[in-house]
Amino acid sequence: MTQKRARYDAMRPLPETTWLTVTNQYNEPLSVRELPPYTDPRMVMIEAMSQSIRKGFEVEELPGVIPIYFARKGDERRCVSIVRTRPERQPKSAGD
Repeated sequence: MTQKRARYDAMRPLPETTWLTVTNQYNEPLSVRELPPYTDPRMVMIEAMSQSIRKGFEVEELPGVIPIYFARKGDERRCVSIVRTRPERQPKSAGD
């Protein structure tokens, strides 16, 4: 009998703290938000995409099976993602 490998779901809620990060095209942090354990990444990404669009950014790639997307406004490009490790660098100023 052959066992099937379980498929990893990167968008499932995790029993640990995660962080929503927004970085610029130079990988400099613009925003870091701590997310409590069991936060639904799908809902966080939908909220983040909505906020990006309200700020005039065009979402380049929609998150599907991974919690990351890119957004562009003119020459400015941002990466929005949910990460499992605490970001070492914090934003220089408050705001996104």
